[in-house]
Amino acid sequence: MNMNPLKFLPILIFFVSGGFVGSASLRADALTDIQISVVNGKLTTGLTKYVGVFDPQTFETHDPGFAGIPPSGNQYAVQIAQKLWYHSGIEGDPVTAVTAGAFVRVSDGNSSLDVTGSSGLQAGLILDNNLSGSLHSHLDFLLFPHAGSLAPDGVYGIVMQITSPSYQTSDPFLLAIANIAGGDLTLEGIEYGEQAIFNVAVPEPSSIALAGLGVAGLAGAALRRRMRKR
Repeated sequence: MNMNPLKFLPILIFFVSGGFVGSASLRADALTDIQISVVNGKLTTGLTKYVGVFDPQTFETHDPGFAGIPPSGNQYAVQIAQKLWYHSGIEGDPVTAVTAGAFVRVSDGNSSLDVTGSSGLQAGLILDNNLSGSLHSHLDFLLFPHAGSLAPDGVYGIVMQITSPSYQTSDPFLLAIANIAGGDLTLEGIEYGEQAIFNVAVPEPSSIALAGLGVAGLAGAALRRRMRKR
């Protein structure tokens, strides 16, 4: 019997160096927190795209988180820059705005935003006041519907920006979160869907694009080596 290793991806939780390693046990860049810093008065993130995976039972994830050492004493927040994007993970299928009532609710623990196929710019998710000089925060991402008629398997793309009253807003970056509850989405499908949404939703300078492709290629190669060993 052929078994899809991604079906068990969010269940592979281990204790490593006193911390949790979750769905990223098989996906290297899913472990990568969104790194926040300030360069020449403007907020920046370490990469232009990040990957997460919804838990197949709860349709929820808290990863990746947000981390960094931006200047202390400032409030940092996340704004949703665009509508919710979707790709099936099947090569040749188009990238579309999410339809059929599916949406992702993003929460900071006190307030929440619903990202839908027709929503636009939304702000108000607070990360951290960073009073200590070190920022580390997690948002909650919950996919609807997760009862009755389920949201389809595939990659859901949320374009975000980091904001602060003290600095210029960051360039948009993509968080691509895979729904694997049906067991039909493959690793290659996640990678394809992530890149397809990125190409449509996040225009970037060619130099950054080349760097991003290099990082994605290294992560994918490492991931495939790990899967072959299982």
